Amino acid sequence: NTAGSSNPDRITVVNNHIFFTATDAAANNSLWKSDGTNAGTIQLPVDAVVNTSPSFLINAGGTVFFRATVSAAIGQELCKSDGTVQGTVLVKDIYTGTTTSNITPMTALGSNVIFGANDADFNIEPRISNGTAQGTTLLKDINARTDQSAASQLITVGNEVFFIANDYRKGAGVWKSDGTEANTRFVKEPAVLSPPQINFNTPSFITNINGTVYFSWTGEVQDMELWKTDGTSEGTVQIKNINPSGHSEPREFFAFNGAIYFSAATAAEGRELWKTDGTDAGTVLVKDINPGTANSTPISFTILNNQLFFVATSAANGRELWKTDGTSNGTVMVKDMNEGTGDGISFTSGKVLYDFQGALYYTATNGAANSGFEIWKSDGTANGTIMLKDINPGTASSQPGQFLAASNVLYFSATEPTTGSELWKTDGTTAGTVIALDMIPGTGSGGAGLKLIRNDTLYFTTSNGTTGSELFKTDGTPAGTFLVKDIVPGATGSSPDLLTIAGNDIYFIATTTAEGRELWKTDGTAAGTNLVMDIFPGSSSSNINNMVATNTHLFFTANTPQYSLEVWTVPFAASNDETQWTGNTSTNWFDASNWSNGLPDAGKHIVIPAGRPRYPIITANTTIKKMTVSQGASVQIAAGIQVLFGSN
Repeated sequence: NTAGSSNPDRITVVNNHIFFTATDAAANNSLWKSDGTNAGTIQLPVDAVVNTSPSFLINAGGTVFFRATVSAAIGQELCKSDGTVQGTVLVKDIYTGTTTSNITPMTALGSNVIFGANDADFNIEPRISNGTAQGTTLLKDINARTDQSAASQLITVGNEVFFIANDYRKGAGVWKSDGTEANTRFVKEPAVLSPPQINFNTPSFITNINGTVYFSWTGEVQDMELWKTDGTSEGTVQIKNINPSGHSEPREFFAFNGAIYFSAATAAEGRELWKTDGTDAGTVLVKDINPGTANSTPISFTILNNQLFFVATSAANGRELWKTDGTSNGTVMVKDMNEGTGDGISFTSGKVLYDFQGALYYTATNGAANSGFEIWKSDGTANGTIMLKDINPGTASSQPGQFLAASNVLYFSATEPTTGSELWKTDGTTAGTVIALDMIPGTGSGGAGLKLIRNDTLYFTTSNGTTGSELFKTDGTPAGTFLVKDIVPGATGSSPDLLTIAGNDIYFIATTTAEGRELWKTDGTAAGTNLVMDIFPGSSSSNINNMVATNTHLFFTANTPQYSLEVWTVPFAASNDETQWTGNTSTNWFDASNWSNGLPDAGKHIVIPAGRPRYPIITANTTIKKMTVSQGASVQIAAGIQVLFGSN
């Protein structure tokens, strides 16, 4: 553009060329191609129309598909290019006439593209195109209404995901998908209620345990009770009506010694500790910890030394650390850390207990007269339950949180007066509990947001005083700490979150002024950190959430002007040298049935995702290529055991 800026954008690689959009001196915004030379950089009109404003470029089998405005008579429709002027053409006028079909960002499937579009007969629904008018067709009319499915609670089960969604013609229920439209469906269609009405009572707390999904649902009744599914309609059944007079609303499902432990509420006992073997008769109350109708609300189930630990509340002792062997007599408080009725542990939901090298770590207090909330550890006995370090001395609290375990160190965030809120680490000793990084020297707070461990490297978000909140990585030393990429230079930052391992990359969400909060990915380098797709085009955000990965697809929920909140998927190349922990059988690291792609070895990348029914314990020396531990997941290494790492 000799008259000004050409603003090249939407660069797409196809073989040894790039395709991109740019504006020429006559203000025509069109498709271009380049082999990297001046002579090999050419403009590609669509059917001889130069000013087409192309967007959503994608390579599908060597053909570039895109959305463009061909003429006022046709509007904005699906086009393609083989890199020649003659081969840059309109594929199909999907919404016949001047009306635009509102094509959404496209996904390649071999030499085909999948996208959303509408026409005179259908709202925006998924379409597929092979690059011909005849081969551009409606894939499926999923929802005849414009309402969103409100998809949520995505979990991985093998190579599928299960999730909760509404079909406004049939109601709410559990769905599953392998990443294809044909195999995205209800596991069991909701029953019509009596008197006749659509059942929009949404299932909750879906959890994968050994390939069976447990959840709370009303089903054919009006009360939230205990259900399970194996992914088939016949195998989706209510296990037990625990509270005949109301909702028992089971939650916190966790596998231990052949049973599933959870909390449930009844009129007589309140919310207490229950277990099930998957049958009505085998679903029983373990113990009424807080006697009478009051709740003990058990949370954060964690296995240590063949015992199940959790946090629960009683009127006599407040909220403290408990353990169970599955019997009423064997369900006991470990220690009354804040003696009397005061709470030793303040958290009332979420993960509280973290196992690391044969002990549990958590945040607790022994009472206002002695200390605030600090880092504690427990070996499961009263004498072995101690405050590890009073980081913020006196009655003030350091509020340790966001624990993540690497091979030989446990990272966490904590606050103390001289350094502010920063990244800390511990080897399990008082002397070895130290600040790892003071990202903003002095009393300023970097505010470390711990995200995941990959190959013993911690990925976290923080500000170093020059950047805003951006993605960093560290080996736990100042010299080994690097900014991955300053996505939004300056003090604002991109605030990365929801880091998820998928194949050889880490996917996450980040915010920019131009695209809003959208999907990004990184290989750990600045050059390899890039926007995947601007799902909600422009500066608006697609509100991505519920991100999970199978061996071949990344799933998440997002909204656009056309779809509102729905399930999205991104295929990725599975890594042949990767094996993911499933925890399907036990905590045994050396049991192949607990892994997705065989036992760990020196040639494999080990991935420990969050949301597994149990986590591994390494009881013998082993060598692996590298290891990634997601936030909320853990690896326990027995005392004296070495884990050696090969090359990256």
